[in-house]
Amino acid sequence: KIKKLKLNFKGAVIYYASAAVAKSSTTSALIDMFAFGVFNPFTMEDLKTITVERMKQEYLKQVEVFKAYAGARPVVWSIGAPSRADYFFSGYLEETFCTAGYGLDGSAFSNKCIQRDKVVDFGLQAMIYEAQFRAISEQKGLNIVGVTTNDYWMDSNLMPSVTFPNLGFSVRGKPAEYIVYQWFAKK
Repeated sequence: KIKKLKLNFKGAVIYYASAAVAKSSTTSALIDMFAFGVFNPFTMEDLKTITVERMKQEYLKQVEVFKAYAGARPVVWSIGAPSRADYFFSGYLEETFCTAGYGLDGSAFSNKCIQRDKVVDFGLQAMIYEAQFRAISEQKGLNIVGVTTNDYWMDSNLMPSVTFPNLGFSVRGKPAEYIVYQWFAKK
C-alpha cells in the first residue's frame, strides 16, 4: 500500500515506528521519515521503585532497536503520557469522553463510565516526560529532526465538562507542563 501511495501522491511518507516495519526491509525502505514514541513496559510492581533514570534507560534500549531500521532517515520523537496511575498497565484510554465497554475495567463488557474509577497521578506523568527528554538528549545515532508533545493543546477549557482532562495526555496545568517548558526553552 505504501508503494501505491508513493506512486500516486507527492511528498514524504511519514510512518509511526512499529515492529511490523522493522521486520520488513522492503516496507522500511519506502518510508521517508519516522515518528517514534517509546512504549512503557513497566508493571504495577515497578511503580514501587520506578525512577526517572530507570525509565530513561529502558527508553534508550528501545532507541537501539529502532535505530536498526530507521537508519539515517529523519525521526520525529513523539512524547506523551496520560496522568493516570494505571497508564503502564491499561494502555490507551479515551479521556475526552466517558467510555464504557471495551473490557478495560476487567469485565467482558461494561456500561459504566470507566474514567470515573481512574486514579490521577501527575507525578508519574511528569517522570515519564522527564525520562523521555533525557533519553532524547542522550541517545546517539538517530537523526532526530523534531520533538512533539502529544495533546498539549487539550485542556479543560476546550473540552466539555463531561470529559476527563485530569486523566489525559495533556500537560496543561500539570507538573509535566513545567518540564516540557524547561526542555523546549533550552538552547
